[in-house]
Amino acid sequence: NFGELRRGDEKILLTSKEQELVRFLVMRKNSFCEIESIRENVWEGKEISYADIRMYIRKIRQKAGDEFIKSSRGLGYKIDVIS
Repeated sequence: NFGELRRGDEKILLTSKEQELVRFLVMRKNSFCEIESIRENVWEGKEISYADIRMYIRKIRQKAGDEFIKSSRGLGYKIDVIS
């Protein structure tokens, strides 16, 4: 299952889990989300390592650009949403 992300005229294909992760971060309205919160909400508490979550974030960045998902040590990850 794939979804797509649009940035301007560009279409970026995402797996369903990548899409869920992007949706979760966008819904947080520019707020940093700790990796544990991502695990609890996107993976619904299922066993997944932090390294695997970071791998998903890395894959999204590879597709959408490094600046798409921001990170801050100790705070977590966020996507800046422009209204």
